[in-house]
Amino acid sequence: MENKKLILFAPYNLMAHYLRCIELAKYLSNEFEIVFLYSSEHGKYVRHEHFKMTEPFEQSFENVINKTRNFDFTWINYKSVSLVINNLNKIIQKHKPDLVIGDTYLGLKIACSLTKTPFAAIANSYITKQYDGYRPVPHNHRAMQYSSKVSPEMWKKIVRSVEKFTLYKVHRPFRLLRIKHGLKPYFDLFDEFSGDITLLCDDKRFFPLKDLPENFINIGPIVFRSKENENDLINTLKVNSEKPVIFITSGSSGRKIVPELISEELLHDYTVIVSGSKEDKISGKVIYRRFVNFLAISEYVDLYICHAGNGSFYQAIEAGKKILAIPSMFEQEWNAYAFEKAQRCKVVFPEDSEDNILKSISTMLNTQIKFDKRKYNISDLFRNQIKNLLNS
Repeated sequence: MENKKLILFAPYNLMAHYLRCIELAKYLSNEFEIVFLYSSEHGKYVRHEHFKMTEPFEQSFENVINKTRNFDFTWINYKSVSLVINNLNKIIQKHKPDLVIGDTYLGLKIACSLTKTPFAAIANSYITKQYDGYRPVPHNHRAMQYSSKVSPEMWKKIVRSVEKFTLYKVHRPFRLLRIKHGLKPYFDLFDEFSGDITLLCDDKRFFPLKDLPENFINIGPIVFRSKENENDLINTLKVNSEKPVIFITSGSSGRKIVPELISEELLHDYTVIVSGSKEDKISGKVIYRRFVNFLAISEYVDLYICHAGNGSFYQAIEAGKKILAIPSMFEQEWNAYAFEKAQRCKVVFPEDSEDNILKSISTMLNTQIKFDKRKYNISDLFRNQIKNLLNS
């Protein structure tokens, strides 16, 4: 019997990246052996699908979320990037995968080059140079005080110019390491998110693209599909059917929307489900759950509230739900900007008052608008690209 080729999945250590990689792994599992990069936080989802994980390793990028939220990119430095690459090298050399599929993991491209391992990169369109949209300056960045002093067109030109310089500056440790190891030179941080093939997982209707090279392929959004039974939760929703149902998810990259941004007691007029909690419990009128199979309960939900993470948005859009976005970092604001421009969500910010957030909830619930559902399935294009890379 012929041995299956081994694919190592290496998502960045956030839940959204792990879940969409798990969905891709499920799609490939009949043809390939699968192993995931170890995660203490999100390994439970890997184990639930019966995939293997690598041994634990030292996490080199620390406090990334808090630093990034404050526009601090000092965590991307020669020492931290070197440590990441060394750790990844050891894992790749030990497991000897035939292919690595990475999801937004800085340093992985260099590690695969050093070990001569084929590398397929999963990426959002807005972290590529092929994105034909606009990445706005975060609302709370100090530079925003100058935005009203020039025309919108001039402001966008300034933003793009500063963005180009910033991506070059932050990329410096990667340039030095590429020189050290005699690797192909690059000059832009976005280049480090690409691979031998780069698989873009966004809807072009929201995130337009331009000048795609042959090795950049748009496979579309990846929505995680759970088989978890939610009958108990559905029965609860049926009993409380007289109240609007609000689904809230904070993911793993932002402040908890409830209770940090909105107090429990202010939500007494609604049935509220909070996904991503540390424990399953009911507190007042709020149902807290570690994980919720949203698609199983989506028909009962009237409003979807999230931090504007990519996976959360597509989950809500697939179900045709109204969305209130509360972005807490710049990448989420890029998402929120694109979806708000397409009139698919309303945006408020964590600094807004509870009254303003509650008014926005009421406005969204009372808005008489219906959205079509959009089914996002993994296409054979993904499998074919993986096979082509393995056989090249």
